[in-house]
Amino acid sequence: MWLSPRHLLALFHLIAGGILLGYSFFFFYKAFIQKTLIPLSSTLHIFLTAISWGLVISGVWYLSPWFTSQRISNPLYSPGKFLLSYPQTAEWYRLGLSWKENISWVCAFICTFYLYISLTSTQKALQEPSVKKALSITSLILFISTLVSVLLGSGLAKIAPNLYLHLGS
Repeated sequence: MWLSPRHLLALFHLIAGGILLGYSFFFFYKAFIQKTLIPLSSTLHIFLTAISWGLVISGVWYLSPWFTSQRISNPLYSPGKFLLSYPQTAEWYRLGLSWKENISWVCAFICTFYLYISLTSTQKALQEPSVKKALSITSLILFISTLVSVLLGSGLAKIAPNLYLHLGS
């Protein structure tokens, strides 16, 4: 089976979404369940921040235009048209795409915030109550926004036909 660049980008998007979800759950779990903040290495933060930005960029500028293409007349090759053609899926499509195209940026900015904190803060500064509270709240926001993005994206991809992946670039 031959994989086109579009297939590879969709695969990256799927894998990166899973990695980011795991990353956000890790911070959420540490901050709210264990009430501790374990700093990760700067290299790992750089890697995860790059994944987060890659996920947003690949989704918004590369996968979303293919998913929502209005130039394709056959609804089987346009998941957006397919979902909009049924009243029961049209609102989910609008909500899902709006969330994924707008709110998902929050995840990338929070990952960048964690990267900045890991590069500039000392261990003593991370023990300050105000810093711990800020990191806890942002970890909750990161976890919820990532979870909703992954669920909406996978739900829409499951309902809509993905034949657009097989079209020429």
